[in-house]
Amino acid sequence: MSRYSVCSWRRIEAGLAIALLVALAVPLMGTRPAMAQAAKKAKPAAKKVAVKKKQVPKPPKPRDVILETRDELQLTVTYYPSLLQKDAVPIVLLHDHKGNRQQRPYEETAAKYQALGYAVLVPDLRGHGESINFAKTTGAATRPALRLDGLRPRDFTNMVFEDMRSVKSFLMKENNSGKLNIEKLCLIGTGMGASVAANFATFDWSRQQFDGAKKQGRDVRGLVMVSPDYSFRGLPLTDFLAHRKLSPGLKMMHEQLSIMMIVGKQNTGHYADAKRIFKKLSLQHIGKEAENLKQRSLFFSNWQHDSPLQGVDLLTAPALKVADDVGFFIKRKLGESPHAWTDRTSKLKK
Repeated sequence: MSRYSVCSWRRIEAGLAIALLVALAVPLMGTRPAMAQAAKKAKPAAKKVAVKKKQVPKPPKPRDVILETRDELQLTVTYYPSLLQKDAVPIVLLHDHKGNRQQRPYEETAAKYQALGYAVLVPDLRGHGESINFAKTTGAATRPALRLDGLRPRDFTNMVFEDMRSVKSFLMKENNSGKLNIEKLCLIGTGMGASVAANFATFDWSRQQFDGAKKQGRDVRGLVMVSPDYSFRGLPLTDFLAHRKLSPGLKMMHEQLSIMMIVGKQNTGHYADAKRIFKKLSLQHIGKEAENLKQRSLFFSNWQHDSPLQGVDLLTAPALKVADDVGFFIKRKLGESPHAWTDRTSKLKK
């Protein structure tokens, strides 16, 4: 092959190579503007914004408090404060005979009602739980501790006139500090506790009033009696159920106190006592079992459960939802009542 021919082939090969490069470059050049334009049109992916759930404030932790009664008993209670302050309904939850505030059903019930916004206090009534010792007075002989199996009728009476008075004094201080509304006080009692509650309500509404002074007592607006006894040792319901020659205070009690009674019908003794109490209350209680819920102040017919359970076991039975019914009763008859908070601090202490 001649030199010319070789040079020609080289020129041809070079030309072909250049042509091939141009052919490849043209489509690439055409795609670059399109890719750039597409990139401009493409929007960045939206960032996921985490939606923060509104945190519901947790209720304050319950605390144990030791109250000293007038006869110097060291009364131990557990207090479950409310976040609602002056709008909080105060509840006193009273245990049955041989019970105490640290039994799980009472702790769970107190926590349940605290979560609903109520201020709950659960005491160990004298001779029960940790409320067994008297204060050591200097120079005086130490009194023996109370024994549950050695309680006398007077000790049960003092649950009303000593223990409950100290409980209410504590709640009154909380009221005057703006932490609850004592004007909406509710008492829930199981068994023996129902007798203590009814007798204290009677005492509270019987307090003498003085001209020019702040209201004395008359604060118990709700009473829940679970498996009540017609008469329990030193705690008969004679004054509570009286319907003749009532004092002005007791007349007002039967006009303004809302009462709920709960019992298991399969225990004939408790059922008979509950029906007997209801029959006597019906003689003088204003509102009775009226159809209109706002006017109704006596609740019993719908809370006669076909169950052998009584007391706190009946109150906390999940299937029966008694605790929910009680919560609804408290909400409608106390939480929604018009009784406004007032400072009840004695003029002598100001």
